[in-house]
Amino acid sequence: MDTTVKKKPDFDRVRDPNRIVGLMEKLRETRALVQVRIPGEKQPYISSILEIDTKRGHLFLDELNRTAGHEQLLKQKKLHISAQIQGVNIRFTLTMNKALKRGNIYVYRTPLPDLIIYEQRRNAFRVYVGPSMSIRVTFRDEDGRQFEGELQDISLTGIRARIPIETALTDRETPLECSVHLSASESINAEFETRFLKEDKQKRHLLLGGRLLNLTKSQRNQLSRFVMHLQRELIKYQPPT
Repeated sequence: MDTTVKKKPDFDRVRDPNRIVGLMEKLRETRALVQVRIPGEKQPYISSILEIDTKRGHLFLDELNRTAGHEQLLKQKKLHISAQIQGVNIRFTLTMNKALKRGNIYVYRTPLPDLIIYEQRRNAFRVYVGPSMSIRVTFRDEDGRQFEGELQDISLTGIRARIPIETALTDRETPLECSVHLSASESINAEFETRFLKEDKQKRHLLLGGRLLNLTKSQRNQLSRFVMHLQRELIKYQPPT
C-alpha cells in the first residue's frame, strides 16, 4: 500500500468573483504597486489599480512607468500581473481591451480577472536601492567592533548591504547589532542574522545578507512604509525608454 502523503500546493486558485473583487479592492485601497510583465518583454514594468467597476466587470490600471512598456502593451494587450497583499504574493493575467486618455496619462481598461493565484506562504518582496539613494547601515559585533556599509536591497524581513572588502567577519553564527538609517532622523535597530557573505573583487566590496530578528510590530510597520517609499522612488528615477 502506498502511504506517501501528497504535498498540498502552497497556493490557492481563487475563482470566486466576490473574493476576486475583494483582493482587487485591497490593491486599490492601499495604492499598492503591481509588477507588470508583457509577452516578449524581458523587463517588468510598474502600474497600480486606479478604479474597479463591479457592475460592468472592469478594472482600470494606471499607465505603465515607461513609454516602451506602454507602446508594447498597445500591441500585445496581455498583462501578467504580480503583487503583494499583506506580504502574500498574488498573480493573475489581464487582457487590455481599451487604452483611455485621461488628461496627460493613459488608463488601461481590462475585464476583472477570472483566476488569481494566491500563495499561502508569506514572502518578503525585496526592493533594490538605486545608486541615487545612499542608505547607510551600521553593524556591531559582540565585542563592540563596528563597521559600516551601504544598503543594496531590503525586504520586510532582511537586508543586503555592501561593506568594505577588508572587513573581518570571524564569527558568522552570533547575531550582529544592526542599524538601518532610513533617514537623518529615523533608523531601525535590530539583531542581524548573517545568511551569506560574498566577495566582489571587481567592485572591491563584500555583499553581506541576512535576516532582521525580533522586530516589533511598530518596526515592521515602519519597515513596510519604507519599502513602499523605496518602490515609489525607484519609479521616479527610472529613465524613460
